[in-house]
Amino acid sequence: MHIKLIKDPDNIPITPSEWNNLVARNETNTIFQTFEWFDSWWKTFGVEHKLFFLTVHKNNQIIGFAPLMLTNTNKRAKTLSFIGDANSDYLDFVLPIEKRAALNIICDFLSKNSDLWKTVSLLNIPEQSSTHKLLHADCKQTNLYCLTNDTIVCPTLIIKNHERNAQKIIDKYSTKRPFNYFKRQGVLSFHNVDDKTELTKYLPVFFEQHIERWEATNTKSLFMNKRNQDFYRHLANKLLPTGKLIFTVIELDGTPLSFHYGFDYDSKILWYKPSFNIKYFNRSPGILLIRYLIQHALTNKKTEIDFTIGNEPFKSRFTNQYRANHNILIIKKHSTYWIRKIQKSLRSIVKKILGRN
Repeated sequence: MHIKLIKDPDNIPITPSEWNNLVARNETNTIFQTFEWFDSWWKTFGVEHKLFFLTVHKNNQIIGFAPLMLTNTNKRAKTLSFIGDANSDYLDFVLPIEKRAALNIICDFLSKNSDLWKTVSLLNIPEQSSTHKLLHADCKQTNLYCLTNDTIVCPTLIIKNHERNAQKIIDKYSTKRPFNYFKRQGVLSFHNVDDKTELTKYLPVFFEQHIERWEATNTKSLFMNKRNQDFYRHLANKLLPTGKLIFTVIELDGTPLSFHYGFDYDSKILWYKPSFNIKYFNRSPGILLIRYLIQHALTNKKTEIDFTIGNEPFKSRFTNQYRANHNILIIKKHSTYWIRKIQKSLRSIVKKILGRN
């Protein structure tokens, strides 16, 4: 078993189908590991980063890969991270074969080439993945220091074997109220975009809705940056023919009321980016959107709706399980490791004090 470092995306020796076949067998198998996600993200944002793509080989066959990039900015000087970490809710190595041994040689490679990076920041590794445990063990063996920085909550609505509970959520008065209101206002329609003509028509409206929604707050819409629009557009066009995109539009008398840009992957619906007409803010168009998605998931026998990262209050109304992601930091100096560990402890103490107050 050996490692190869690839710095040019054109030299990655894996076809899109080979890539996705490895992902499908991986512990962490989500839309964020697919070739379509990588290709769309790198073509949009790759110019700001340097590819640090590691392929794992055994008997002249690629058995896995580490989709990494090197960022060299003032805030993240020579930081090695997963590709697209700012936009991806679940990240991991793609090592479906002999993972323990493969991850060990990746850590060994990082240790022997530590002059190429300053820190390794690995965000949003699902707790179900063995990566977290294996990294801590492998770093000890390879003279690196591993620190779990943060844990992020990921609320989920499990539907398989819990169909009655999901139906009860739909039937609640508080969930039905927006539906009943809009039904009285005119013709209410729901559908998922399934052709490029509709996609071209609705994406600009979706972006505009999202910008207007956040304009009155202290947070700017990510779509104020045209490159984010380019990424969403490129990804949607890639995923639409595969059936992995679920781009939902709810209309009132033919006028878009709300949208959801998400994913239908591995029998799961992934909540990703919603928007709604700010004019109807007080009438809960977001609740209407979620109600539709739950009904869609039930009708199409999906196993769950994954609300992904973030513990926003509205999610607790619709979820029955809480998973978590780990953020891991790999450091090459013992002194730096202890400084970071002390900083983490101090942050934890401050949070507890503020919580009590």
